[in-house]
Amino acid sequence: METTNLFNKSSLKMPLRIGIGALLTLFLMLPLSMIESLILERQSNYEQVSFEIGRDWGGQQTISGPFLIVPVKKGALNQIVEYYNENGKEKRRIQDSKIVISPKDLKINADIKPQSKHKGIYNFVVYNSDITVEGNFSEIDLSDIRI
Repeated sequence: METTNLFNKSSLKMPLRIGIGALLTLFLMLPLSMIESLILERQSNYEQVSFEIGRDWGGQQTISGPFLIVPVKKGALNQIVEYYNENGKEKRRIQDSKIVISPKDLKINADIKPQSKHKGIYNFVVYNSDITVEGNFSEIDLSDIRI
């Protein structure tokens, strides 16, 4: 009496190997999807903690120098001024209610100190700074302007 083994038949070897490979692939996709969901959850937590620390710390800061703002009656300045922007040279008629005068020289000194903040498993660097701003204005002739 002769026994036959299903694994020895050459006609069944290839489909069996493909089936086992497909089952292993499906079986291994489960831990992969679990790891992916953990990564997405941690990424979401990181963004939330980053937003909270940024909100508590003060967010983005802008430093500008001292300006002199001189109020002017409408039509007091009726001159054409040329200025440059990203499109090139343009002309504009000034009829504003304020004149903003910037300093001739501007000096900004900042002493920045990094500080580490921890929340949960996340670490963030925030900054403390001591800033001094100094400016010098040149002489301004306002005799032609009705203030």
